[in-house]
Amino acid sequence: MCYNNSSKIFQTTPEVSVKSSCSLLFSSTTALRGRSILPALFLGAGALFLVGSMQAQDSGLQARQVYYKPQEAAKVDPNAKPEQKQTEAPVKNTTRHTPPKKTTNEHTIKVEPPPLGLKYVMEQVQPTGGAIQVDPDRVFSTGDGIRLRVEVNTDAYVYLLTQESSGEWKILFPEAGENNHFQAYQSVEVPAASADPIVFAEPAGSENLYIRVSRTPINDLQKLIPKEGEQGQKMPTVPKSQMDDLQKTEKLQGRDLTRGKVSPADTSNTDKNEWAFYVVNNSPSPSAQVIQKFQLRHK
Repeated sequence: MCYNNSSKIFQTTPEVSVKSSCSLLFSSTTALRGRSILPALFLGAGALFLVGSMQAQDSGLQARQVYYKPQEAAKVDPNAKPEQKQTEAPVKNTTRHTPPKKTTNEHTIKVEPPPLGLKYVMEQVQPTGGAIQVDPDRVFSTGDGIRLRVEVNTDAYVYLLTQESSGEWKILFPEAGENNHFQAYQSVEVPAASADPIVFAEPAGSENLYIRVSRTPINDLQKLIPKEGEQGQKMPTVPKSQMDDLQKTEKLQGRDLTRGKVSPADTSNTDKNEWAFYVVNNSPSPSAQVIQKFQLRHK
């Protein structure tokens, strides 16, 4: 994918031989609001096809259950060593005796944050208006318009990165003026409902993306985001060193993840009848992250 600074259009060069082809274009005027079309790189089957560690994904219902697990109150750690507090009674005559020491035991209270979870839903825009949830693994067609609905189960920072045909990674969300600090269970549309959706254009292909979720800001990414009032700038490039760090973190988190897709058939007896994908990091560490790689594909 190459950037044309004069036209403010992102163009993708597919792997197949195509003359002067622009696929899944983006306008960069607003963050994911102005980016109305995604670039396509190569043929594939399965929109939002999860790669790599997704080969051994867990049950979607299990991931969903962990995602909605209620936050637990502070617990007493039975293995914690008690802290000793000593108090001495007044001593009138130290030459005769030393009064006994009174000791009180207090267990260390350990507060663990809830598992950090990401939920995303694929919505396809309808010709008559509105949008419906669709299977995240479906194959989209040229002309289809979609939105990504993203949610987290605890207050967290969300980043969306995309890879261009050059191999460089760009920050797709947030852009200047957009708030990427999501509140717990607050569903956010990307692009926003007031903006144009993502539209698939010729030639057929796919686009690699990452969603990264963290309880605290990722400073290296935050400082790359244009400041408010700088709309219209091209998407910031993420340095290779940062992408290497992201991919290393992605591998390290693998053993802590619970993830999977649910369908309306799976959730027909629950409070939400939905197509959705859930990813939860079960690590109690405050620095735990969710890093999810996927592909959007169309024919």
